[in-house]
Amino acid sequence: MAAPQAPGDGALDLDAAVAELYGGPPAAFVAERAALARALRAAGRRDEAATVKALRKPKTVAWALDAGALASPGAVAGLAGAVDEVGEAQAGGGDVRAAIARLREAETALVDAAAGAARAHDHAVERPVLAAAVRALVGDPDALALLRAVQLVDVPTSGGLGVVLPAGAPAPAATKQATKPASTAAPPRAQTRRPRDDGPPAPEARSTPSGPSRATARAAVAAAERAARAATRAAGRAAGGADAAETQLRRAQDEAEAARRRADEAREAAQRARRVAVELAAEQDEADAALASARDALRALDT
Repeated sequence: MAAPQAPGDGALDLDAAVAELYGGPPAAFVAERAALARALRAAGRRDEAATVKALRKPKTVAWALDAGALASPGAVAGLAGAVDEVGEAQAGGGDVRAAIARLREAETALVDAAAGAARAHDHAVERPVLAAAVRALVGDPDALALLRAVQLVDVPTSGGLGVVLPAGAPAPAATKQATKPASTAAPPRAQTRRPRDDGPPAPEARSTPSGPSRATARAAVAAAERAARAATRAAGRAAGGADAAETQLRRAQDEAEAARRRADEAREAAQRARRVAVELAAEQDEADAALASARDALRALDT
């Protein structure tokens, strides 16, 4: 992120600056956060400076999604729109199946944007991890709002089916395939017998197709929720592993940098010692020459 401009006249767009902070290079987050807070304090915006100073650094997966949202805001807006469309369809205002299909397409578009933005910053984040994180976001309106603002710090630890039901909305209607009778076999024998003569025929037992389909739908919902929770937990573990690996990498880089500094210092010390040795050798040669001359002069006097 570019260094923040002096916002003395309120020219600095703080929301945009914070979005660039969260969607920018993760290694520069702390330094850029401090620079932004200093600029705000210098402009007299002390409350905003304190807020910026308290901003948490995003975790790896959340950062990748922020970077994708910053690079492709249309992908996040498309996801939010698809979520709203699913909610309306589930409330009886449209085709649920088509709305969910468009939601999955929007999820894929955001995963593509996040993966591409992470690669642009030389950080590889696995697509399955991003996909599970996006699915968890779809089930958490607050987290999705944070992503739209490019201020997501962490991925929710639990999520639903990836479909948000508005308050008071009915459960998704069963599809035609789900509501068909399970079998077209002949009716039960009791329905094919001739009625008894001693009374009116018993009313025909009528099956309710919605009963078995709703049970099947509930079982599918429960299974999908379990799968989503498992995927979210796996994504969280993967994100934790990535954070630990980044910490180890930074530690190794720091140690390597310290070793390079020590090597440079040792090289400079060796070069200085070499120069001193050369100078001393030259002085020794001059002293030897002077000694030889003195000896020659002494021998001349003796003879």
